[in-house]
Amino acid sequence: MYFADLDRCRYHSGPLDADSWQVPLLAVGWLEHPHGFSLGEVPEGLLARLQNLITAAEAAHPQHNFRGLHCCSLCEAGRGPAEGLHQSHVNLLIPGDGVVYAAPAGIAHYIESHSYLPPSQFIAAVASCPEYGSAVFFEALRIANRRNEPPIRSREEDVHAFREEAAKAIAARNSRSI
Repeated sequence: MYFADLDRCRYHSGPLDADSWQVPLLAVGWLEHPHGFSLGEVPEGLLARLQNLITAAEAAHPQHNFRGLHCCSLCEAGRGPAEGLHQSHVNLLIPGDGVVYAAPAGIAHYIESHSYLPPSQFIAAVASCPEYGSAVFFEALRIANRRNEPPIRSREEDVHAFREEAAKAIAARNSRSI
């Protein structure tokens, strides 16, 4: 899936669709051959920080990690191996200043293997991103979303909401049976 850097992200319904947010949801790192991209060196520590965020995102909201492993079309075009990228089913949401950034986990591979240089405002947002999935993280998303609830919840909140809805449905069914 290709999106130009800083274009609105409309990858999937819910938290990965720009229309679900009160602020721009901007795509970063959705690279595909033959589209061009910025090259350069990233600040020291950015790659490790992204990898930590990816691992935390995979655990924080597995309900939004989907569509299977992605193969790097840049590697394939260079006649490299067509193996699936580790954790490429994971999607990152990074709160920014009046925006939220959506990035695929493959961004780490693109930086490491293809010298991809993400936009500077994304780099700054990654550097200041709270612990992914923490209460502070979700509050940062809320603040970035003009103080509105973001269209994503933690796994625990989704499980709680599911159980509440199931209990209501059972109660409604039982009340009709009486």
